[in-house]
Amino acid sequence: VPHAAASDLPGEKTYSQEEAILYWENLEEKIDTSAEPPSKRVQGRPNVSKYINDIITAISERLSAASAPLPSTLTAGLSSHSLRRGSAAYANASPQLAIQWVSTRGAWLLDSLTKAFAYVGTTTREDQSVGKILAGYKDPPLPCTTPTVTALKELLPGLEYAQLLTLRGQLFKNVSCFTDTSLNVDAAILDAALASLLIHLGEVAAAVQKEQVATGLTSHYLYRFHEALNSTNAALDSRL
Repeated sequence: VPHAAASDLPGEKTYSQEEAILYWENLEEKIDTSAEPPSKRVQGRPNVSKYINDIITAISERLSAASAPLPSTLTAGLSSHSLRRGSAAYANASPQLAIQWVSTRGAWLLDSLTKAFAYVGTTTREDQSVGKILAGYKDPPLPCTTPTVTALKELLPGLEYAQLLTLRGQLFKNVSCFTDTSLNVDAAILDAALASLLIHLGEVAAAVQKEQVATGLTSHYLYRFHEALNSTNAALDSRL
């Protein structure tokens, strides 16, 4: 029968496993019965977060009393808590900042680590760091520069750059041609997506060609890409 160490239990003698279990169970019961209820958190002095919350609450209540809809620029239920969460995630994306600094400035209780990690740790910073190491990035501490096709504006003739923008429109027409502009994906995101495609186009084309030879099938994505190229060539009366 296994025994507990003499230093783990009172009396400095060896206990059997059953005696040790009974001792710790009795000890836990005594702790539970004598435990005091948790004290309420003391409200500190008002800060900027409370001021923002009070303004948002006052506006929402005033509009609700008047049976008026909220303005399109005001999100229902928004609070400074949401604002701080977004700004904290943005700050944590910087490799020069530590998560402890962001949590402290956000006035979060450091004894509530789950809150800090849930709000700040769910960014792509850690994933970017791991990805850069695995990809052999020459200087991992430096932030990655987001690629964009606008960098080609000074390198390409005007007609070729216009063709490139037309190609972007053809590739992403399902997310960028809505009459309601609020539904369209931001142009900077489309520029980054197209630039990433062009950067890796040679490697992807070689891999797709190898797959076609092995399977005898045409990739759906390659088909759509050539379809967009043909539409662009027809629109510009030229050939990319």
